[in-house]
Amino acid sequence: MSRGNANEGLMTRAKGEIASMRRFWNGCDKPTPEEVKKLVVSAGMGIIAIGVTGFAIKTISYPIFRLLSGASMV
Repeated sequence: MSRGNANEGLMTRAKGEIASMRRFWNGCDKPTPEEVKKLVVSAGMGIIAIGVTGFAIKTISYPIFRLLSGASMV
Protein backbone atom coordinates (compact mmCIF):
# COMPACT_ATOMS: atom_id res chain seq x y z
CA MET A 1 0.00 0.00 0.00
CA SER A 2 1.49 3.31 -1.02
CA ARG A 3 1.41 6.46 1.05
CA GLY A 4 -1.12 8.13 -1.28
CA ASN A 5 -3.65 5.30 -0.93
CA ALA A 6 -3.33 5.36 2.86
CA ASN A 7 -4.06 9.09 2.94
CA GLU A 8 -7.01 8.67 0.58
CA GLY A 9 -8.46 5.96 2.80
CA LEU A 10 -8.00 8.15 5.84
CA MET A 11 -9.69 11.09 4.10
CA THR A 12 -12.58 8.89 2.99
CA ARG A 13 -13.14 7.65 6.54
CA ALA A 14 -12.87 11.19 7.93
CA LYS A 15 -15.44 12.48 5.41
CA GLY A 16 -17.76 9.62 6.32
CA GLU A 17 -17.45 10.39 10.02
CA ILE A 18 -18.10 14.09 9.43
CA ALA A 19 -21.19 13.25 7.37
CA SER A 20 -22.41 10.97 10.17
CA MET A 21 -21.87 13.73 12.73
CA ARG A 22 -23.79 16.21 10.58
CA ARG A 23 -26.72 13.79 10.23
CA PHE A 24 -26.79 13.36 14.00
CA TRP A 25 -26.51 17.11 14.67
CA ASN A 26 -29.26 17.99 12.19
CA GLY A 27 -31.53 15.29 13.63
CA CYS A 28 -31.34 16.72 17.14
CA ASP A 29 -34.09 19.02 18.33
CA LYS A 30 -33.45 22.22 20.21
CA PRO A 31 -34.83 22.22 23.76
CA THR A 32 -38.12 23.99 24.31
CA PRO A 33 -38.24 26.97 26.68
CA GLU A 34 -39.95 24.73 29.26
CA GLU A 35 -37.08 22.21 29.08
CA VAL A 36 -34.51 24.98 29.44
CA LYS A 37 -36.36 26.35 32.48
CA LYS A 38 -36.48 22.89 34.10
CA LEU A 39 -32.77 22.41 33.44
CA VAL A 40 -31.85 25.80 34.92
CA VAL A 41 -34.03 25.23 37.99
CA SER A 42 -32.67 21.73 38.65
CA ALA A 43 -29.06 22.83 38.14
CA GLY A 44 -29.60 25.83 40.42
CA MET A 45 -31.15 23.65 43.12
CA GLY A 46 -28.19 21.29 42.91
CA ILE A 47 -25.70 24.12 43.25
CA ILE A 48 -27.59 25.54 46.23
CA ALA A 49 -27.82 22.09 47.86
CA ILE A 50 -24.06 21.57 47.51
CA GLY A 51 -23.39 25.03 48.95
CA VAL A 52 -25.72 24.52 51.92
CA THR A 53 -24.18 21.11 52.62
CA GLY A 54 -20.66 22.54 52.54
CA PHE A 55 -21.67 25.44 54.79
CA ALA A 56 -23.29 23.08 57.30
CA ILE A 57 -20.26 20.80 57.39
CA LYS A 58 -17.90 23.74 57.84
CA THR A 59 -20.11 25.29 60.54
CA ILE A 60 -20.29 22.03 62.49
CA SER A 61 -16.66 21.01 62.05
CA TYR A 62 -15.03 24.35 62.92
CA PRO A 63 -15.85 24.30 66.67
CA ILE A 64 -15.03 20.59 66.89
CA PHE A 65 -11.57 21.10 65.41
CA ARG A 66 -10.97 24.07 67.70
CA LEU A 67 -11.81 21.92 70.73
CA LEU A 68 -9.60 19.07 69.55
CA SER A 69 -6.66 21.36 68.83
CA GLY A 70 -6.83 22.89 72.31
CA ALA A 71 -7.52 26.44 71.18
CA SER A 72 -9.72 28.61 73.38
CA MET A 73 -13.32 29.20 72.35
CA VAL A 74 -13.08 32.99 72.68
